[in-house]
Amino acid sequence: MLGRLMPGRDFCESLAWRVLSGWQGPAGDLNTSWRHFGMRDGIMNKKSATRRLFGGLLLFSLFVGGCAMGSAESRPARIESLHPDAKSDITEQVGAPVTFKLPGNAGTGYEWVIAGDLPSFLSQQGKSRFVPNDLKKVGAGGDSEFVLIASGPGKGVVRFHYLQSWKKDARPARWAEVEVTANTSGH
Repeated sequence: MLGRLMPGRDFCESLAWRVLSGWQGPAGDLNTSWRHFGMRDGIMNKKSATRRLFGGLLLFSLFVGGCAMGSAESRPARIESLHPDAKSDITEQVGAPVTFKLPGNAGTGYEWVIAGDLPSFLSQQGKSRFVPNDLKKVGAGGDSEFVLIASGPGKGVVRFHYLQSWKKDARPARWAEVEVTANTSGH
């Protein structure tokens, strides 16, 4: 059952609906499916009915509560597609994650890296990752993604270099630059 559900909010809504509606399961056999809920031939005893009611309510409240809170990945985040060999600027609220995307091709040995140190008010969340445009093609182009978050107000420049980082003293083939301004809410 769980393998057929989608992750994230769709997963939570789908599972809660299936629990409360008495989903019949993959076989579709009413008697077989309902046995999991304490029924036989469509007749439920009081003990099973109580268990099902409280179990369903518990599952429903856990999933709805968990889905309402959401994880960092499920919250909307700002995504900025940067252009190689160009400068950009953005303004964002303190604490709001921003994903910077840069086009590239990992199959060439080149990768985007943050050049130098980040401004003191910014930090990188996790490692950068490469997301291919076509998962079926080996060596397909895609985007490198960097998630940055401001811990306080400030203004600074973040530089990215496209290079073969495994080479000693590698020179960047491309670059990108973004000026980030972080404000506290209300300013």
